[in-house]
This record gives sequence, structure tokens and C-alpha cells, in this order.
Amino acid sequence: MAMQQELDHHHHHEDDHPLHIAVFPWLAFGHMMPLLELSKTLANKGHHVSYLATPRNISRLSSTTLPSLLTFIPLPLPQTPGLPDFAEATSDVSPDQDLLQSSPPEKAPEARRRTSPSRRRGSLSPLNLLTLHGARNLMPLYESNASGLSDACRYHMTVQGCKALALMACMEVEHELVEPLEDLHEKHVLPLGLLAPAPPTKDQVEVDVEKHKEIFAWLDGQRERSVVYVAFGSEATLSVELLHELALGLELSNLPFLWVLRKPLGLGDGVEVLPLGFEERVRGRGVVVNGWVPPVAEPGFLFIPG
Repeated sequence: MAMQQELDHHHHHEDDHPLHIAVFPWLAFGHMMPLLELSKTLANKGHHVSYLATPRNISRLSSTTLPSLLTFIPLPLPQTPGLPDFAEATSDVSPDQDLLQSSPPEKAPEARRRTSPSRRRGSLSPLNLLTLHGARNLMPLYESNASGLSDACRYHMTVQGCKALALMACMEVEHELVEPLEDLHEKHVLPLGLLAPAPPTKDQVEVDVEKHKEIFAWLDGQRERSVVYVAFGSEATLSVELLHELALGLELSNLPFLWVLRKPLGLGDGVEVLPLGFEERVRGRGVVVNGWVPPVAEPGFLFIPG
């Protein structure tokens, strides 16, 4: 991996001059988790890393084992008009489709009529008509904020002042993206590849087994690569209707499954989202978990179709 080679090179030549690096990810788990893995790698190379995030997100991430040189720095999120009090990540707010359903743009009916999944006319898809009305929302990027600079100005100043750009990309697949960026900014671009979690240590596996011993006990009774793992990440939220369809599909499949279930936002703890009697009917063959499970520790049991 190019990033790993760069880190090794830097570590070899500057052992006596470790860096203090601040990492401030976008508040979405698709950003926070990969940058946390990058922070761990940097810390393991001898650099002190301060990982900035909001208190609630830090509590979500702090269960992982951290290098001694990696420190979480809490940044309380000020109350923002239009956002719930508890919202500190994109997974805490409702999907965009809720906004579109409550206030569709005037071009939406025409876009729906003209949209064809099998062809696209010219350079502008009818689907783009849904977002053209929001172009004015880009203007605040160029307006000064409390810091005295606009976000766009801050971005361009950062790019101009840096020595290299790190990009979550793979040269073997996305070289057509990386190479033009190098030419555009006249900077070296470091393709990070996939910032996947490191394999768990023996101690981490033992902690996970104890915490999720019922799940692991059930997995131990299944054939290798026989379990269907069902999860949609921290961002995707299915409606109750879709959850019912998925549940019935799993029931009819007669396959063993492990389902990490995330309830739709806004539903109370007492609201049932699964079909009546579903868990009883699949008991022993399927497991439904509310929250998180450590699938990396037991990859051999899981079957994840493409």
C-alpha cells in the first residue's frame, strides 16, 4: 500500500522528530472509522495523534483498543437549528428521502416521467433536475463564517499549504482519478486504499467472545461459510415495511442467518419492527441482534454474497 510505504519511509528518516497530528473527520461513520484506522497506524509509527470528535461519537468509538499515542479530544457540538438535540452524526438524522417526500422540488414529477434506468440523454440526467434547485445552497461555502474565512477559502488554502494529499483510493482501480488530481494541484497524492480495521488481537477476540458469547456459541454450531450475514451499516435505515419483507425473505430462505438490526429513527423502544412471531419461528436457525456484532473475529462462519 502506497500510504504504508510513505509512513515507513517517514518513520525511518525522522525517528527523532515525531509529529503531532490532528485528525478531524466528517461526522459520519464512513469517514470516522477509516480515519480512526489511519490514526492508529500513525500512532503505531511513533507519532502523537489527537482525534477530534463530538462526545457522543467518542463514546461510540472508545470501545476499541487504542495505541498509547492516540488521544480522543472531545469537541461539543453547538445546537444547530433544524437538527435534533442528540444529533452528532449523519446516522442520527432522518434520510434525505424524508425531506423529498415532505417537500418535493417542482421538477420532481417531470424528472420521474423522463427518467429511464437504461439510457441517459446528453450530459445531464433528468435525475439531476432534483438537485439543480439546490445550487444556491452552495453559495454559503463562499461566505465568511465565524472564523473569518469561507469553507471554500479554507479548503483551497489547506491544499495550497500542504505537501501531499491523502485520498481513499486504489491506484489499480482509480488511477484515472488520482493522476489528474496530482496534475491539478501539483501535489503528491497518497492513495490510502481500503482503511479496513486491523485484525483483532487475541485479547480483543477474548473480550468480544465474552461480550457476545451467546452469538459465538451459536456460530460454533454452524457449518463454516454457511451463515448469511445481514447488515446495512450505520447510515442506511430501512422502513418497517422493508424490514418485514426482509424478515419474511430470510424466513423463507431456510438458511441460517445473523441479522444486525437497526430500528428506523423515531421509533420508541416498545415499537415492534419485525413480523409477529418471526423470532420464535426462526429460533435456532437465525439470530437477530440490536446493535453491533464483531464479524471480523469469525469470518469463516459468514457467507456474504456479492
